[in-house]
Amino acid sequence: MSIYLNDVAVTTFSPLVKQAFQEKGFTLQNTVRVQRGNSKTFKFPKFGKSMAKQKAAQDMVVPSNVSMVDVELIVQPWYDAELSDIFGEANVNFDAKRELAEVLAMSIGRRADQLILNANINSGTTNVVAVGSTGFTYAKFQSMMKYFAKKSIKSSTTDIHVAINADAQDDILSDEKFLSRFYTDKRLFDNGSTLDGMNFGGVTWHVFGDMAEGGIPVSGSGVGSAFAWAKQAVGLGISLDFSTMIEYQQLYLSSLVTVQYQANAVAIDKEGIVKIDFLV
Repeated sequence: MSIYLNDVAVTTFSPLVKQAFQEKGFTLQNTVRVQRGNSKTFKFPKFGKSMAKQKAAQDMVVPSNVSMVDVELIVQPWYDAELSDIFGEANVNFDAKRELAEVLAMSIGRRADQLILNANINSGTTNVVAVGSTGFTYAKFQSMMKYFAKKSIKSSTTDIHVAINADAQDDILSDEKFLSRFYTDKRLFDNGSTLDGMNFGGVTWHVFGDMAEGGIPVSGSGVGSAFAWAKQAVGLGISLDFSTMIEYQQLYLSSLVTVQYQANAVAIDKEGIVKIDFLV
């Protein structure tokens, strides 16, 4: 049971309560291919390459026999729940059930993002920018983009997303090659001095703080791993979209607040994923 509600002092809180500072979640859902349906499994087709042929007069048309494989995922059920004591609620000047539901919703939102991060982490991509002896530098950004260019993945025709942590963001904002036109052209300060949600260099950046769910992986030796991916390279299957329920429990004289989500993500094409290692 939530023990914090009973300890809330009535006179010290405004009607709009500021919640514990947490990652909002659900920031990566639109960065991947999404399928929805009432199913435990989802299949994402992956097609091979084809090549145009020159047509000679009266020649028969020859099919290319393009290969196709299905990349399958199995959804995972996730939930978060908490009991809210009605006696504690009577002593606070805000709607405890609503506030608690929002906190739980954030936890599911972070889990949804982590599923997509895990799909990248577990992709087995061989497109790796080595850690060397540096953080996230402009040179590593160039190496990342070179991998995409070699696979003919162009930012002009394909959405490319990059997930980093606060350490990598600090490296980027300390690199003169990133900053020369960045502050003036991209209005970084108007964005709260963060790269999160910004598009520059042909990619969209997503900055994750510390997350109990895992977040951006950092090894015990202090090596972080950022990931960049083309939208078509990762798939998300959702069998039960995010929902919230609030039910009164007579046995506990409390309201049970529950949020649910059933989904999973998978790497469809590891050639469209790049791992960037950096020192933290």
